[in-house]
Amino acid sequence: MFLKVGNVHMITKANMVTYRGPTMVANTLHACAILLKKSKDWDWFINLSASDYPLVTQDDLMFIFSGLDRDLNFIEHTSRLGWKEDKRAMPLMVDPGLYLTKKSDVFWVSPRRALPTAFKLFTGQFYLIKQYSL
Repeated sequence: MFLKVGNVHMITKANMVTYRGPTMVANTLHACAILLKKSKDWDWFINLSASDYPLVTQDDLMFIFSGLDRDLNFIEHTSRLGWKEDKRAMPLMVDPGLYLTKKSDVFWVSPRRALPTAFKLFTGQFYLIKQYSL
């Protein structure tokens, strides 16, 4: 069904994902790169995992988005880190999903690092809907 309609692309040989580590970002960027190579005829990139189904039917989702401006993005982010500054930005995390073929959780190592000064940190919800325009 998905192949016939062409509005869903599945990565069947996906890389390892550790849900609290950088492999989530790496896999999402990889999926975006694949989609940009496959086709430029799309409006939104929506990253979903198997646990997200069934949210709504594809017909319902298409109906909802059909009335929206195609230039909209749905990204939750903020530069106000709060507790995340101490608990997430400063600890050094190792994500075994980057180098192991077997699933393993992230772990933290010492020493802690200082906050970066070359760029500003943001935090937000990982799931997003990103529009595409030439």
